[in-house]
Amino acid sequence: MAVPGDLNTVTGGYAYDRAVIAHLPAHGWQPSTISLGPGFPAPTSQTLDAAMAGLAQIQGDQPLIIDGLAYGVLPADRLQALANPIIALVHHPLALETGVEAVEAERLRHSEKAALALADAILVTSPHTKRVLIDQFTVPDDKITVATPGVPLAAEVPVEKASPPLILSVGTITRRKGVDLLLRSLAGLQDRAWQAVICGGREHDPVYAAEIDQLMVTLGLEDRVHATGSVSPDVLADWYAKASFFVLASHYEGYGMAFAEALRHGLPVVGFDVGAVPDTVGGGGILLADGDQRGLQAALARLLDDSAYFETMVMKAKDQGRSYPQWSDTAGIVAGCLNRVMEQRDG
Repeated sequence: MAVPGDLNTVTGGYAYDRAVIAHLPAHGWQPSTISLGPGFPAPTSQTLDAAMAGLAQIQGDQPLIIDGLAYGVLPADRLQALANPIIALVHHPLALETGVEAVEAERLRHSEKAALALADAILVTSPHTKRVLIDQFTVPDDKITVATPGVPLAAEVPVEKASPPLILSVGTITRRKGVDLLLRSLAGLQDRAWQAVICGGREHDPVYAAEIDQLMVTLGLEDRVHATGSVSPDVLADWYAKASFFVLASHYEGYGMAFAEALRHGLPVVGFDVGAVPDTVGGGGILLADGDQRGLQAALARLLDDSAYFETMVMKAKDQGRSYPQWSDTAGIVAGCLNRVMEQRDG
C-alpha cells in the first residue's frame, strides 16, 4: 500500500488505510507499506520523482494499492511504465476539495481522470464516490469496488454524559469541514446551557486554523468551545461517550467516517446534505442544505430544547449505528478486489 506522507496522520483517510492494512492478513494478504513523501496532493517535483522511483523498485508481480490523495496527481506516463497491477483507492476526487480554484480543480480533474484510466481496479469508500467517478471521470462501473469504512463497536461500559450537554464535532480544521459555520451557529445559542468540543488536526490549513482562532474570540466562544487538536482514538472514544449529540458542517464528504462513528455511539447528528453524507447518515440525523447556517443553529436549538425530539433522534441514531460494517468486513472486500485483479493478470 502506497500512502502519501505519514501513515499515522490523524484523518479519516489515513485511519481507513491503517485499518485495512491491519485486517488484510486475516483475509490472506500480508501488506507492506511505502511512503510516497510529503506535500500531496501538491508535491514538489523532487517528491514526485522520489515517489515514482520508489514505486518502480517494487517487484512487478506485487499489486499496488495507491492512496488517492497521491494517485490522482501521479503522472500517467510514469504510472503506465509500472509493471505492477495497480488499484487506486479514492476517498474522494481531489478536484472536489473545498476552496480549490477553478483552474486548479480542472487540472486535478484532468490528471486524476488520466490516472484512473490506467488502474486495474478502483476502490472507493462510498456508493456516492462510485457515482461521481462514473459520471464525471468516465470510469466503467465494473472497474469500481465499494468498500465502505468499518466502524468499531462502541464500548458497552456506560459513561456518564457531560453536563451541560456536550456538542461534539470531529474533523480537521479545514475550510471543507465548515468550522466557521459551526462557530457562527453556536454563537446564536449562547442563551442556552451547552459546551462544545472540536477534535481535529490544525496542521492541514494553518491559515484557516488561525482564522478560526480569531473567530472564536470575536464571537466570545473561547470559554465554551474547546478545540483539542488531534487526539488519540481512546480520547476520541471518550468524547463520543460523553457527548449528547454530534455536528459537522462539512461542505463535502466522500464518506464521512466521523458521522458513522457518532451514530455508532448513538449520537444524533447534524450536518449538510452533501456528497456521501446522506448515504452514510441514512435516517439517523438531521441534514440541511449546504451552508445553511440558520438551519444548523435551529437544528441544534431543537436538540437542546425539545427532550422528546432528542430522545426520538437518539433512537434513530442507534438504529442507523447498528447498520455499519466492521473493519474486518471492509478488509474482506479489499481482499476480494485484490484477488480478482491478480486472477485477471494471471488469466
